[in-house]
Amino acid sequence: MPDKVETTLMMIAAGEFSVGILGNAFIGLVNCMGWIKNRKITSIDLILTSLAISRICLLCIILLDCFILVLYSDVYTTGKQMRIFDFFWALTNHLSVWFATCLSIFYFFKIANFFHPLFLWMKWRIDSVIPRILLGCLVLSVFISLLVTENLNDDFRCCVKTKKKTNLTVRCRVNKAQYASVKIFLNLLTLFPFSVSLISFLLL
Repeated sequence: MPDKVETTLMMIAAGEFSVGILGNAFIGLVNCMGWIKNRKITSIDLILTSLAISRICLLCIILLDCFILVLYSDVYTTGKQMRIFDFFWALTNHLSVWFATCLSIFYFFKIANFFHPLFLWMKWRIDSVIPRILLGCLVLSVFISLLVTENLNDDFRCCVKTKKKTNLTVRCRVNKAQYASVKIFLNLLTLFPFSVSLISFLLL
């Protein structure tokens, strides 16, 4: 039986999941109904639908991970399940960031009024390249997620998740220099889409 802290954690996770699902499912459902009705989907609806689906998947992964961690923590002791969850967690997280960046760039080109020839050419071409940009974001996110999963320290994760009361000091020793640089590099990859979004907002 989970204690009060774990019960509170599950309640918070379930509450965030419910609120997030309501908003994103509404966006995805409306856009999908419009797609079926009109037999075509606009670029903005495609971006919004992709963003909503990625965030719904992220919420499902977070909720499932929370419940397994609290109720079935022994599942994580092998390391294989941790890698699967961490892969999908990193994938959906990066997809949400990149799709949100695509949304800000799309709004920038549609709303901003610059008369530079390059800007006008990009503004004219933005609708036709959106599907390829979203596909590129998916491929890049999968690549980053594989790197994140490959560089996990299983011993450290097992020591954090396991409930064994034995002395695991030697097993839980982490080579910080080895993993810190990898983690910093992989986290800095999200700095680029954030910077692009920020520049788009500032230019608007």
